[in-house]
Amino acid sequence: IGFWIVISNDGKLTLRSADNSDAGVYRCIATNYLDADVLSFRVTVLSPDVEEEEVNGVKLSRSVGESLRLDCEETSSPQASVQWILPDHTVMVKVKVTPGGTLIIQQVSTFDRGHYKCMASNPAGIDTATVRLHVVAAPPALHSNTAKRGLSAVWLGNLFIFTVLLMAALDPTSFGPFQVAMS
Repeated sequence: IGFWIVISNDGKLTLRSADNSDAGVYRCIATNYLDADVLSFRVTVLSPDVEEEEVNGVKLSRSVGESLRLDCEETSSPQASVQWILPDHTVMVKVKVTPGGTLIIQQVSTFDRGHYKCMASNPAGIDTATVRLHVVAAPPALHSNTAKRGLSAVWLGNLFIFTVLLMAALDPTSFGPFQVAMS
């Protein structure tokens, strides 16, 4: 074993300066005088300029209020158990995982954006897949009955300052980018 792979006395494996040739399935074998056990795991090596959401190449976009289904398909023997790790390791009430491992989110909000990781594990090892969810929010709704508009123009030497004022009550359930168009 070269100097870039270090195995400590407590069994910790460290890959120093890992490159693509270090990627693959590794097996940890633990033995004692009574028994032996094996745990397999997959190592993915990323280039420093690759963002985390590009690991599995899956990016999804949903609008606020839509539902989302993320399938975590696995084929293994023995059958693997499936778990989902949510963004910031949070547990959200509106999230449901079916017995087949599908993650369902009802009425997506901007708070649901982030990386979702599916983890399938069985005695032979663990494998993961990551999905990045981008949530698109609608612009805020303006209530015209409470809107106030103003217009002012001022000459300052050779400079003409034109100000348009639009104040409105925003729908508190809507948020996101606010766009102004002038025609």
